[in-house]
Amino acid sequence: MCTHSRVCCLILWNSYIQVSALRHGYTNGEYVYLALDTFRDDILGPNGWKQNDKYDKEARSAYDSLIVLTLRNTVNEPRYQEFANAVRDTAARKYPLMTVVLNYYVASFYDSILLYALSVNETLALNHSIGKDNIDELAGKYWNRTFPGATGEVYINPVGDRNDDHAIYDLDPDGVYRVAAEFYGYKDIRYPNYMFDQVKPLTWSNPSNTPPLNEPICGYLGDAAICDYSGQNLGIALGVVGSLLLIGCIAGAIAFRILKRRAELAQLDVLGTWREVDKPQIAIAKKLAKEVEAMGSHVSVEHNKLLDDYSYFGPQTVNATFRGIRVIVRICEKDHVIINRSVLVEVKTVRAIQDDNVARLLGLCAGPQRVAVMYEYCAKGSLFDLLAADAVKLDWVFRFSIIKDIVNGLLAITTSPLYCHGRLTSRCVFIDGHFVGKVGDYGLPSFFARTIPFTQDSQFCASLLWTAPELLVRPFDGGTQEGDVYSFAIILQETIMRDKPYGSYDLSPEVIIAKLQKKSSKGFRPKVDASQCPPEISVLTKQCWANNPMERPRLAQIKSVMKESERAAGEQGSILDTLIRRMENYTLDLEHIVEEKAQQFLIEKEKSEALLNQILPRVVVEQLKRGEQVKPESFDSVTVFYTDIVSFTTLSSQSTPTEVVDLLNDLYTVFDTCIAKFDAYKVETIGDCYVVASGVPDRNGTLHAREICRLALHLLEQIKIFKIRHRPDEQLKVRLGAHTGSVVSGVVGLVMPRFCLFGETVTIANKMESTSQAMRIQISFTCEKLVQTHGRFDVEEREEDVRINEKLAIKTFWLNRELPS
Repeated sequence: MCTHSRVCCLILWNSYIQVSALRHGYTNGEYVYLALDTFRDDILGPNGWKQNDKYDKEARSAYDSLIVLTLRNTVNEPRYQEFANAVRDTAARKYPLMTVVLNYYVASFYDSILLYALSVNETLALNHSIGKDNIDELAGKYWNRTFPGATGEVYINPVGDRNDDHAIYDLDPDGVYRVAAEFYGYKDIRYPNYMFDQVKPLTWSNPSNTPPLNEPICGYLGDAAICDYSGQNLGIALGVVGSLLLIGCIAGAIAFRILKRRAELAQLDVLGTWREVDKPQIAIAKKLAKEVEAMGSHVSVEHNKLLDDYSYFGPQTVNATFRGIRVIVRICEKDHVIINRSVLVEVKTVRAIQDDNVARLLGLCAGPQRVAVMYEYCAKGSLFDLLAADAVKLDWVFRFSIIKDIVNGLLAITTSPLYCHGRLTSRCVFIDGHFVGKVGDYGLPSFFARTIPFTQDSQFCASLLWTAPELLVRPFDGGTQEGDVYSFAIILQETIMRDKPYGSYDLSPEVIIAKLQKKSSKGFRPKVDASQCPPEISVLTKQCWANNPMERPRLAQIKSVMKESERAAGEQGSILDTLIRRMENYTLDLEHIVEEKAQQFLIEKEKSEALLNQILPRVVVEQLKRGEQVKPESFDSVTVFYTDIVSFTTLSSQSTPTEVVDLLNDLYTVFDTCIAKFDAYKVETIGDCYVVASGVPDRNGTLHAREICRLALHLLEQIKIFKIRHRPDEQLKVRLGAHTGSVVSGVVGLVMPRFCLFGETVTIANKMESTSQAMRIQISFTCEKLVQTHGRFDVEEREEDVRINEKLAIKTFWLNRELPS
């Protein structure tokens, strides 16, 4: 007990401090606790008081006395949004591979730089210089001023400190912290204290909803004179006691009614909203195949067709998270459900069923966005999905286990006040991570009852394939136990044949349902190959779908038959042996699938890398594979080489487009073959222009000039024997030119990126080609000087200098041949 105050400031916050205060009776409204959560990460974060442990209930009550102080949230204000968009746009342009994360620190740094810039501009506006001699003047402009920043209005007080905006958060009755008041440092600089706006009244944790007194009525230790009742006379005490007894009786009656009502409402703690369902992948029936594939399975072609053509009309299955717990969501075909006493009774009845083979109800959504029922998460999906997965091998040990689980689940449901299931299919039998079958979709007629009129469309009729014939000739109701046995028989047929209901018939669902409704078609049932299952199971299946409901066996009888069949099949090993054997088989299957997928991935990876190596240099590709950003790189000395077809425009005008394409493809194929023999890299082709470089992107010292000169001479020889496909008697002529100098390389573009060279060297190399002569190689003086240091080449000086631009003309040479060493 504190002897001096009832306001506690928590410097080191922990949720168990509040729980401890509750247990000691210090959260009854007489005490107030203040905590600092600067960036809304701890107390105001996604968990807060709810840690999903056994202390949640106590923590919720304890947090009523906790008030939280934090920085005011300006993220949604226009000025911050404008700043954030500018940062992301700039980052996307300059650093495309960088992920931008904005927070309060980033915006504050920006405001600091902005303040410095404003002060510098004001100093320069006074014609004062910025230097060490006037640091005090520059710093003085920081103080006692207000300016608009990314985090809001920024106020710097007279001593150079920033007065930040703050907010007080208070816990509302729904368990969510919301802003109660906002304090502004900029509101009016004439006042030394913060100005504030009250968003909502604070909620105090005492019956009168008022702030605690500065000092308790009975004092901090409870020894104040006003609370000393020893001098009161006995009459007053008796009167008070009598009054209290009367009031207590009345209050007891009221409390009893309230507690009874709360007990009833407690049954609806599973009721939630669609917003509490954390992004379910509402793929509906046509995307269920992808969920199966996520388990490492392949869905057969027949079952894919079933998903496309026999989409289940009724609850659809998706996986999601509800209030932090993974669940299976069954989306119902209803707009909304009115919550009344009838629904409360339905929920109470369903939650009273506790069995290992019955899916546990965890949540309900009554609309208006979605009507859905949520069950405990089952990692393997539904039995329908598992049977459709060809990659999963299902031996009879597993099938016996699932069938027994279904029977046990139905027994638990039919022995409850529900009496029967009424809508049993293989889609509502879920398989958990331990391969235990759990029956779902039981009870809750307000959620599952069909509200769409009876129609003979394919989707609706497909949902009736599990329904007993006697229930097809009358309006739908809650079903019967005999009808459940018939539905169980259809599931047996699916399990035996690993096929859809009536899959052996090439008939549409409409035709199948029409046959079942006709009294003349009493014997129309699915086909079951007796060789695919133990004989007892084949006989049991036929008994369960008998046309006369009274001739169908009871669930207890079915359970006995299953035990006998299992014993006859020799599957009576221990649970541990069966589980180990089953896991070994499934492990081998999964390893095979993983190995196959990994091999396919490696093949595709090799194809992608080969294609990338054809587009970009190997060095650049390796950088991209490591996730690095390809930065521009300078090269002091490289040789760039250009070649161009003489009179290509005239040749193109006299040829068809296809002939031009064939010509360039044949010529560039020859060029590409030649380049592979030298230390050179093909940069690009632009129409009939072919660009090659040596010394970039792989540096080779000063050998690049020799490599390019040898390549040029080799290309010239190849061109002399080159034949134009559509003009075999015509000699193709080209101009060639090369220059040595410095360049900068870089990768340009995100879509179809290109490796490009930049610099004056590229321009001069292009000039060497354009001013060259047909079937001759013109090289610059820098290229000639460097190549003679690595070999003997026959060159002759050109008579006239080549003008590069208006101010520059250079000496060039004709490269004739390489002399023997």
